[in-house]
Formats: sequence, structure tokens, C-alpha cells
Amino acid sequence: MSTERLVWHLSLLAWSAGIVALALVYREEAPGSRIVSVVEVGWSPDSASTLERAAIIVLSKAPSLMESRVGYGAVVPEEVRAWRLLRESPRASRLFQHLLNGSTLPGQLYALAGLEAIGSRKFEDAFTAIDRLPLRHVQTTHGCLVQREPLERVLKEIRSGWWSRELEDTR
Repeated sequence: MSTERLVWHLSLLAWSAGIVALALVYREEAPGSRIVSVVEVGWSPDSASTLERAAIIVLSKAPSLMESRVGYGAVVPEEVRAWRLLRESPRASRLFQHLLNGSTLPGQLYALAGLEAIGSRKFEDAFTAIDRLPLRHVQTTHGCLVQREPLERVLKEIRSGWWSRELEDTR
């Protein structure tokens, strides 16, 4: 093997190791940055399971509306796993409605996408309430790209069902 070829292979190996290291850093930091306690939610044990309460807490503090896979490692975000858990609950409508109050804007948008996904009659009221908010931008994460997007565009995507399909996608 020539020296040039060896250098080429070593540089590719180093680049790949850097990408893997970034993915591992993201994977290790994300859970540690959001330690949640189900004690924070004042529901009785009969009204929601412990997992549902934990999912509500995760989504209520969501810093960004994220696609089903993010980062270099295509990691499924904690928020997406929480959304899927609520989506599958027999109490999904009530859980998503609860999430609309006191959540970050991304948390409210997860709730809105959930109401759209289950075909809730409460979707239109929630949509109108969020559309009237004074905030005009929301942080989103598409793959590796974290950006501020116009709220109007994200609301249109939620109404069309794009976000609920994306959040349900298990590729």
C-alpha cells in the first residue's frame, strides 16, 4: 500500500472516529441534562401511569420540536419516545390536552401534533390558541440542523399531519 493511500485511509478513520465521538457525546449528554421526577406532576396514580407522567414532564420541558432521528448518530430523542408513549395511551387525548398548559412552546406543539395524530375534536381549539400566542418563532431540530422556524410554518406542517407522521416514523 502506498504512503498516500495509507494517509487517505488514516484520515478517513480519524474523521469517522470524530463523528462517532460526537454521536456518543450527544447520546451521553441528552439524558443527563433532563433528569425528571414524576413527583413534579400532581396527578393521582389512578389517572396516569408513572411512564405517562414522566413523558408529560419530558415533553413539557422540551427545548425544541425534534424529528424522529436527530444528530450525527440519528438518535431517537427522548421527547420523541415520550410523544410515542402518550400517543399509544388510551388516555392520549387527555394527556395531550394537559400538556398544552404550562409547557414550553415546543412542548405545546408536541401536544398539538398528538391531538392531530389521534383525530381529537380538541385539535382546532388548541391550534387557534397556539396560533394566537405572541411568539412567532420556535426552535426545531431536523437531523443535525437546529434552527428557529416561523411558528406559522410549523403550525401548517402540524395541520397537514407532517409532524405526526414524522414523530411516528420508526425508520
